[in-house]
Amino acid sequence: MKNIRVRGNLTWKKIGGEVVVIDTRHSQSVHKFNDVGSLIWENIDKNEAEIIDLIMSEFSVEKNEALSDLRDYIQKLIGLGLVLV
Repeated sequence: MKNIRVRGNLTWKKIGGEVVVIDTRHSQSVHKFNDVGSLIWENIDKNEAEIIDLIMSEFSVEKNEALSDLRDYIQKLIGLGLVLV
């Protein structure tokens, strides 16, 4: 999870505990993230270990589950074109 950064042309806001991202490049596409996704998005500039610790602390899950959730979500963000590697 090195050098991941949020792509430009995105606007985001936290609403009711969840992050909503508007992609102005793709016809104002709106992406709403669940609790785990919101935590990852808000901490995307941290390293993998720090984000895993946050997930484990916030959601009371084991390290393997936190790691799997993080990596799966990063792949989803890459697939949506919201982050660059």
